[in-house]
Amino acid sequence: TVKNRQTDIPTSMDIFVRADKADSVKSADTFRMHGEMGKFLQDLQPFKLSITLRGDKGSGKTTFAFQMIEAFIDCGYDVGLFSLEQGGLESVHTRDLMEQYIKPANRSKLAISGEAAYGIETIKKYAKKFDVIVIDSWGKLKLQNTEFDTLRQEFPDTIWVVIFQENAEGRTRGGPASDYEAPVVLKTWKVDSTFVNN
Repeated sequence: TVKNRQTDIPTSMDIFVRADKADSVKSADTFRMHGEMGKFLQDLQPFKLSITLRGDKGSGKTTFAFQMIEAFIDCGYDVGLFSLEQGGLESVHTRDLMEQYIKPANRSKLAISGEAAYGIETIKKYAKKFDVIVIDSWGKLKLQNTEFDTLRQEFPDTIWVVIFQENAEGRTRGGPASDYEAPVVLKTWKVDSTFVNN
């Protein structure tokens, strides 16, 4: 016997909320980071929040990610950084960025790993242990960009900041899916070698 798949779908209205009952649904409050980061990013809702950073090599993606990490910590969030591109604190570059952008008083709220031994499964293992997960960069996980939205759906209370590399044509490596699935999409440009104007 062949089952009609349409008849297996529940037909009651239990997955919907009528618009006139919107007040019965609790939605997450918004927050704003302090200082310039708050002015730039404005109000953010943490529910299914993801921020993607993409841009040319050397355009300041990782530098900006560290500035965001500091701003998240200032808001009271614990942050886990998968520094897959540069490496963990063994990397002099990671350590320099941490020392430059993370205040000593905030460093106890930031944990850094230079590896994700089991790829996405390692990321998922730590997704509930931190308020914010930063992945630098997605390409090191060797996954399709369509997998990115799976994290947002599976861990809606975790804030995701993910760096994507660009190809020679200025498009996101692995396809544009991440650009459409993230509420906040940021692109960095290399203006000069100082990072000041990037």
